[in-house]
Order: sequence, then C-alpha cells, then structure tokens
Amino acid sequence: MAQEHAALHAALHAALHAALIDRVEAPFTPFPPDARTEEITRTSRMRVGIHKGGLELILAHEDAEREAMSRNRRTPCSATSTRRSWIHTP
Repeated sequence: MAQEHAALHAALHAALHAALIDRVEAPFTPFPPDARTEEITRTSRMRVGIHKGGLELILAHEDAEREAMSRNRRTPCSATSTRRSWIHTP
C-alpha cells in the first residue's frame, strides 16, 4: 500500500511540475520569435525553480519577517534595475 501511495504521489508531482512549466512557457513563446524550444523550456524551469526557492525561504520565517519576504517576492528589485520586467506579475 505504501509503495502504491508513493507511486501515486510521484505521478501527481510530475504532472503538477509539467503543468507549471507549461504555464510559465506560454508567455515566453512569442519572445523572441527565433528562440528554440529548449531555450524557452530551460528559462521556464529556471523561473519555476527560483519561485520555489523563494517560497521555501518565506516558509522558513514567521510573522512580520515572513510578510516582508512575501511582499518583496512580488516586487521588482529596484536596486538592480530601473525598468520593470515584462514577465513581472504583481
């Protein structure tokens, strides 16, 4: 029974990961038009990985610190860039 549960969990995790990558790839597809599929997939996987890392960091903190980190995750980094990223979602 435990082995079946682990297999189901792995299958659901793989399906969720694939769906996340697909959703992240969609906005990249038209930019730039000559981009190869592998480049778009690699970029999308990096974005998902960065997002997951940010969530883990937020969950490792509590109360006001967690709220501040959560707010910062949704804000473009003004210290390194003066323009807004086209892929930023508020």
